[in-house]
Amino acid sequence: MLEGHLNRCLNYGDELMKQTISALLLLVLLTPMLAGCQLNPSTEVHVEDIESKIKTGTQVTIQLNWTSAGSSLIGRINVNLCPLRPDHVASFLAHVENEKFDGTPVHRIIPEMYIATGDFEQGDGTGGHAGIDGTGIGGEPENWTVHPVHTPSLHHGPGVLTTGTDGNTSWGSVFLMLGEKADFSVLDDSHVPFGRVADNASLDQITEISEFNRGAGNRPRPEVHILTIIPKTIDYDIAIESCIRKAWNT
Repeated sequence: MLEGHLNRCLNYGDELMKQTISALLLLVLLTPMLAGCQLNPSTEVHVEDIESKIKTGTQVTIQLNWTSAGSSLIGRINVNLCPLRPDHVASFLAHVENEKFDGTPVHRIIPEMYIATGDFEQGDGTGGHAGIDGTGIGGEPENWTVHPVHTPSLHHGPGVLTTGTDGNTSWGSVFLMLGEKADFSVLDDSHVPFGRVADNASLDQITEISEFNRGAGNRPRPEVHILTIIPKTIDYDIAIESCIRKAWNT
C-alpha cells in the first residue's frame, strides 16, 4: 500500500514537472514577441516631446517688392518660425527651398489687420498646396495638406505668421502676416500660428503694406509680390519665443 501511494506521488510529481517545463518553454517562445509589442502611442503632442528633438530654430526674411512713383521698392519682414508647429514649418520651408513663393503676389490686405499671400498657383488665395505630405495621403503634391495642430495651445497676436485658407482647407501654402488690429480670438479658433516677426521694423512693414490702396478683392494697389524668402538658422531659445502660449490681451 505504501509503495502504491509513493508511486502515485512520483507520477503526480512527474506530471507537475511536465506542466512546469511546458509553461517555461511557452514563456521563452513568447518573450521575444512580447518585447516587440507597444501600446498605441498617444496622438497628443506635448511640448517636452517636441523640444527634446529640436535644438535649433529658423528665421526667414520675406522680401517684398512693389513699384511707387516709378521706383521699385523692397520691404523686408523677418519672421522667427515656431518650433512647436514642426509640420507647418516644414511645409513652409519646403516651398522656400523650392522657390515656390518667389514672384507670388500679395492677394489681399486689410488695413492694420493682415496681409495675405502664398498662393503660387492662382495668385488669388484659391490655390496652393502644402510643401509636405502632412496627412500621408500620397499621390500628387497638388493634393498635399498638413493636419491642423492645436496642442500645445498657441495663440495669435501682432506680427504672427499663420495659416491662410483657399476656401476649402486652411493647411495649404497660403499664409497671413498679422497686423496689430487683427481679430486674434477668432483666428485662434480656425487658424494655426507658426511664426512671429523678429523685430518691430518687420511689424511696421506689415502695417505699411496693409494700408496700401486697395482694388477689387482688397488686392493692394500698387501690386506687391514676394521677391524671395531667405532662411537662416537661429538659436532654439530665440525661436521658441515666437510661439505665443497665452491668449493675446488687446
